[in-house]
Amino acid sequence: MRHPRLAALVVLTAILSASTASAQGANVGAWEIGTDAQVTLGLDDPMFLAVQIPGGMVRAGYFTSPTVSIEPLFRWLSVAQKEQEGFSSYTIGVGVLFHRSADRTRRQVYLRPFLTLTDGSGGGSGVMTIGGGLGLKRPFFGGRATSRGEVNVSYNEASEALSLNGLFGLSIYSK
Repeated sequence: MRHPRLAALVVLTAILSASTASAQGANVGAWEIGTDAQVTLGLDDPMFLAVQIPGGMVRAGYFTSPTVSIEPLFRWLSVAQKEQEGFSSYTIGVGVLFHRSADRTRRQVYLRPFLTLTDGSGGGSGVMTIGGGLGLKRPFFGGRATSRGEVNVSYNEASEALSLNGLFGLSIYSK
């Protein structure tokens, strides 16, 4: 009777240890999939404030090393009104996250430079935005998920507008 309990305890300990080790050191090849809410303060004339909750942006970061992930992102917007001409737009982009630590079970600071391109119907030309942010990840579920807060500055080349942005997001990891 003692041996099966001891064997079960050893197996359970091994599973939990492997799970924690995986969350701490095996980031390479892992995906971080999430979305963000956003608050934007336009700093140019005229100043503006915009809030997007929940965020329409979907992101999928892929860890190329224990502390670096490449994060493509995508947003689709379609607007239709009765008796009005509708329009649609899309945003594609990429960010690179430089994490201070490879341990996903602890809070960690990251830097994120990014570039996006927005285009769509309506006869306008594509708009490029470039920026950079500083963020903090707060893990939960043993490092299998995280909340993200970020402050970033972006520059829109078409309107020559500078914006200060705050992001709050949730992510889950593939492994």
